[in-house]
Amino acid sequence: MQVEENIYLGYKLAYDITWVNDCTYQLKLRQVIKGDPAIMNDSKYILTVKIKQINKNSYLTENSSTFSTEITHHEIMITN
Repeated sequence: MQVEENIYLGYKLAYDITWVNDCTYQLKLRQVIKGDPAIMNDSKYILTVKIKQINKNSYLTENSSTFSTEITHHEIMITN
């Protein structure tokens, strides 16, 4: 399980994680911890994350999803 929080948008979500290969994983929404529970109505909500670069405290990703045609890029902070 992976938990992600977006303070700006006001949500915190729990995902089931499935590794596709060494650099790509998919997240399927498991639970809305904080935010609009209507997100749970989309059982096909899958986010695909490709790791492009790993740094000491973060990694850079290219993201796609089942709910949008947009490809986004993010820096994900690694916390314990």
